Order: sequence, then C-alpha cells, then structure tokens
Amino acid sequence: MEKRGAECAADRVAGEKKEARRNAGLLLNGMDPKDREDASRKIGDLLFRHEIYQTAGTVFCFRAMPQEVNTVPWIARMLQEGKRVCLPVIVGKGHMKAVALRHANDLIEGPYGIERPAEDIGIPPTQVDLAIVPGLLFDRSGTRLGRGGGYYDRFLSQTGAFRLAVCFARQLVPRLSAHPHDQRMDAILSENGLLTLPPRGAV
Repeated sequence: MEKRGAECAADRVAGEKKEARRNAGLLLNGMDPKDREDASRKIGDLLFRHEIYQTAGTVFCFRAMPQEVNTVPWIARMLQEGKRVCLPVIVGKGHMKAVALRHANDLIEGPYGIERPAEDIGIPPTQVDLAIVPGLLFDRSGTRLGRGGGYYDRFLSQTGAFRLAVCFARQLVPRLSAHPHDQRMDAILSENGLLTLPPRGAV
C-alpha cells in the first residue's frame, strides 16, 4: 500500500511538471526578442558585479538556446577575466560532464545541436566553484523545472559548487512540484536582481 501511494505521488508530480513545461513554453515563446536581450544584458551586469562570481575560480556555464538567457557574451568575458570556464557536454542518456573551454571560439557541434568545446578536457565536478544553471521555471524555495532529461540533477548532485539559476523574471513562479531527486538552487538571478534562497537542507 505504501509503495502504491509513493507511485501515485510520483505520477501526480510528473503530470504537474508536464503541464508546467507546456505553460513555460508558451511564456517564453511570447517574449519579445529585444526584451530577452535587454534582460540578458541586465542579468550579466549583475552577475559580473557580484561576489559569487568574482570569487569563483572555475565556472560551469551553459551556452544558451534561443529562448534562454543569453550567456554567450558572458563566456567570452569570463575567459578574458582569467576564469577557468567549463561547459556541459552530454555523454549519455541523462548524463553530462564538465569540459574546459580554452578559447571562446573553440567550439564544435555536439548532441542536439548544442555547441561544445572542441577539446575534450574534462573537469571533475568537485573542482567547480560556481554552476550557472538554466531552467524553464523556478520557485522561491529553489525548486527548478528543467526539460525532463535529468542531466542537471545528476551533475549537480556530484558537485559542491554554488548553484546559481539564471532566468527571466517571468520564469519565477510561487510553487513548483518536485521529486525527491530534484536538485535545488542556492540563488536565482533575474533582471530584477538576486534572490538568495534558504539553505538547501532547510527546505
């Protein structure tokens, strides 16, 4: 009976996530490209001024897809400022690793058309100081709704890095459903500023 109850709860959460992903897609599709670029620029300005970034030696950062916060200019600047930058590279279903990027243009096309470093220089997750994390939606307790592959949840579970979600203000919602294995964020940065979250163990 207990097992059946747990399965029902997991199915309910999965259904709620599916609906939330659909709504997030509509939300992001409706965003004006100029507003997206303006907000991305504001978020970048806030990031580079913050101690979280300034004290990090190794930064894990995604290369944005069209609807996401545009991180591409950030990556070039991080390299110019002497940060060790690593990007996510898919290595199997639900799994990815951090790979160092030496120069901003040293990229090749990887799985799903996502650009990755040309050289395969793996960085252990334990060496990452700051993980900049995308998502479809976030809530004010640090819950993240991703695309459903589990890539970030598995990677983040292996690192003690500070987990900084970056998103547009419209992607912040009051509450999201979560499974026990879903990894929470430490802070959320949008064009409206930085939202510092309760310690993960306290939620």
